[in-house]
Amino acid sequence: MDTSGGPAARVGAKAPGFTLPTIDGGSASLSDFLGRKVVIFTWASW
Repeated sequence: MDTSGGPAARVGAKAPGFTLPTIDGGSASLSDFLGRKVVIFTWASW
């Protein structure tokens, strides 16, 4: 459950916008890929 206060994702709805850092020091936003299929892979180690 996301408790960050951001918008929640819902099945069948548009994904909420977000921006993430890239490995080359830049940034990538979901809107950069408008009209393309996007696969988001998440990984965590704890």
